[in-house]
Amino acid sequence: MCDHAREMPMTIYNFVEGTRFTAAKRHAQSSPFEHLRPKAGGVAQVIGLLGERLDGILDATLHYRRQQPNFWDFLCGREEQIALVVKRIAQPDWMLEGRYDDAQYKERFYSWLNTLWQEKDAALSSYSWS
Repeated sequence: MCDHAREMPMTIYNFVEGTRFTAAKRHAQSSPFEHLRPKAGGVAQVIGLLGERLDGILDATLHYRRQQPNFWDFLCGREEQIALVVKRIAQPDWMLEGRYDDAQYKERFYSWLNTLWQEKDAALSSYSWS
């Protein structure tokens, strides 16, 4: 997919938190976050392969009104309200200067992503349905 992105414009979606949230998954991860822990490998790979071709990063956060949303209910139009918050993040220059297989780069990448995730986690926890 990244090879094709070098030849034509495209958008790449990466669900950094993985699949459906459950309390059991969060417990199994020993996550410091209220929601699922992010996984950096996929994002780092895309950035490593596409580098300067990327215009930036769109960070999308979905707030579900129900405590345990169901994707099938969403597809069938039965899900309650969902709020979408999107912000554009400039790609830090240091991301283009390293490789994910380098331990220092990997640590910096995880630190960057975890900081972003702390902000997302706080936003999800404090969201108000007024």
